[in-house]
Amino acid sequence: MTKDRDQDSIKTPEDQLSSDPGGDIQSRFLYQGICAAIYSLALLDTKNEIESLYCEHYEDILIKGVDGRYNGVQVKTRETRLGPFTANDDEIVTSLCRFVEIEKEFPDLFIHYTITSNCGFWEKQKNKSNLNYIIKVIKACKNYKEAIRNQHCTKFLQKIKNSTINDTDLVFQTLKKVRTDKKPDMSSILSYLMVTLASIFDIEHRRFYIIKELANTLINKMIMAASLTYKGKREGFYMLLRDPDLEKTNDIIKGKKITKAEIISIFDAVVSKDTVWDISSKVLPKEESDGLTMESKLELGRISEPNIEFMKIAKSVAEAYFVKWHYKYKKEDARNRYNQILFIVYNECITIYDSLRNDNNPFGQEMLNRIRKRLQERFLNNKDAVFGCELEILQGVVGMLTDQCHIWWSKKKSKE
Repeated sequence: MTKDRDQDSIKTPEDQLSSDPGGDIQSRFLYQGICAAIYSLALLDTKNEIESLYCEHYEDILIKGVDGRYNGVQVKTRETRLGPFTANDDEIVTSLCRFVEIEKEFPDLFIHYTITSNCGFWEKQKNKSNLNYIIKVIKACKNYKEAIRNQHCTKFLQKIKNSTINDTDLVFQTLKKVRTDKKPDMSSILSYLMVTLASIFDIEHRRFYIIKELANTLINKMIMAASLTYKGKREGFYMLLRDPDLEKTNDIIKGKKITKAEIISIFDAVVSKDTVWDISSKVLPKEESDGLTMESKLELGRISEPNIEFMKIAKSVAEAYFVKWHYKYKKEDARNRYNQILFIVYNECITIYDSLRNDNNPFGQEMLNRIRKRLQERFLNNKDAVFGCELEILQGVVGMLTDQCHIWWSKKKSKE
């Protein structure tokens, strides 16, 4: 390679799209994890029909009802540009054959079999390509012989039968249990999960990042459950037990299992980061107005004119910001959040005031500098406590407290 060759023309892995299928596989696995997270929310339903959910256990998702019967779910994905799945697509036939095998292994234990898809199922015409139509016809028939006489079902049923065992009744009974479920495409299913979570847990008023973290934590739980990474408490001494293989198997299955208690535990762990303190509306001591404006109090503390102007603007911005809370959150929650911010900022201000009031007047500028530093540290170290409010908003609250006669920037002559 010559030294004078144009470096921009050199082909490198960094600027070339890879043909490695790994990325596509990961996105499909992630989609399956999100579907599992969505289905796991059925554990919280008030009708109490679902007992538990298993990831990658006989099916992509195995759902156990409170009656002890199961729903096996196969998740099928492909690029949406390829269109909806048809009854004759290899992926669909493979799933249906899998259901037949499961039905043979566990007779009458499955109440439903579900095929979930990101691109839906073709339904333009009622013919042999329309899976939902074929399943509907089969469900209306009394037996396999009656169903196979339907021109749209003949080749379909023969294909499933020939691909599995030669048991027409088993094929017929299995297909009668099949359902389909269209979920959002890969680009929007995470948003769908977040909206569903917010609705079920009644947390639409929470901050976006809390709901997103809740969704991601739940998804990770599903992915880990599917990945055989669970380590039982007895892993270090299986060989000492009477039946090591049985105990290890039980622990592996346990790791695949998702329960209502685990979903609630995830919710509590994540949403607790967004905790609103139990503070009454009277969070600040009552102060009588002395007739001085915020600007006058700042001037008495010899705070510079640019800082005074900034404080005035910040105060207006903060007031407008908190007004929006009353529309964004529930009324009580908005009030509690506002009180919490006042409580925190007031504490920081009086802490600095008490450390400086015995100094020679004026000390306003030094007090302002220290308050800024304290509020910045507070934001960086525990932004959840101030609900993510930026430093400028917190400084605006300082202006609000000053205007309300709670904060002074010089010694109060009348009380010294």
